[in-house]
Amino acid sequence: MDFASGTATLGTSDIDVPLSNLPATISTMAGELLYYTDGEVIHGPNGNLLPDGNLEGSASESVFIPMPGNLDQHYLVRSLNSGLEWV
Repeated sequence: MDFASGTATLGTSDIDVPLSNLPATISTMAGELLYYTDGEVIHGPNGNLLPDGNLEGSASESVFIPMPGNLDQHYLVRSLNSGLEWV
């Protein structure tokens, strides 16, 4: 989605996100994609694997959360069989 015009518009992307796990994304206030994950790896907006983006284990659910007081940093919270993991 693109929010740059002030109205949400759907766009297209060549990024392939497998839906075997519930994916998570986070974007800027303008709607520009920052990161996305399938619960196993973290990718940047161009589909590139982020440094240290290979995660151990497979998460059934994931969510990105902005760090309080620093919106330029984010946590990834994953639901694993062993409990919650903060990355």
